Amino acid sequence: VGTKISTASEVADSQWVFAGPGSPTYNLKQWRASGIDTKLNELLTRGSLVLASAAAMSIGAKVMPVYEMYKVGEDPYWIEGFDILGKATGINAAVIAHYNNAQGGTHDTRFCFAGERRMLELERQLPAETAIIGIDEHTGISFDLDAGSAEVFGKGVITFKKNGNVKTFENKSVISVKEFTL
Repeated sequence: VGTKISTASEVADSQWVFAGPGSPTYNLKQWRASGIDTKLNELLTRGSLVLASAAAMSIGAKVMPVYEMYKVGEDPYWIEGFDILGKATGINAAVIAHYNNAQGGTHDTRFCFAGERRMLELERQLPAETAIIGIDEHTGISFDLDAGSAEVFGKGVITFKKNGNVKTFENKSVISVKEFTL
């Protein structure tokens, strides 16, 4: 039975936390204001963190403001993420959920509704040392911090992209964290 966590002290006392869909920028704002972001880093030393969709995007070094770009029409840009992934694994990346989205019908909604044109602009804006980890829909990646590895699960692939170079990791792949370099 789960309990809704709304304060940093609740995270500090937790053995595991799950967070999921919503707006990545709203998530960043709320977690920063409450101190939950720092407590999630501490959680990784004693428990498990399970993140989906927007929450997963917030753990990267950079975060794509999905709603601002897709719904409001703002030009592509990045905001600073929590970098929980980098602190835990050494992987400096922006995490992008719904990487293979195809719901647009008449318009391109790949790359978490950014589409190819905006995604290319976002890639140009990234610092050279920052990669992209694209997570297809119905797909996940589980990091074993003690073993220094990750396992891909689900229907799609994980795409690792840096400076124009691309690696993809299929379902059931077990990957050394060191493979997230190009």
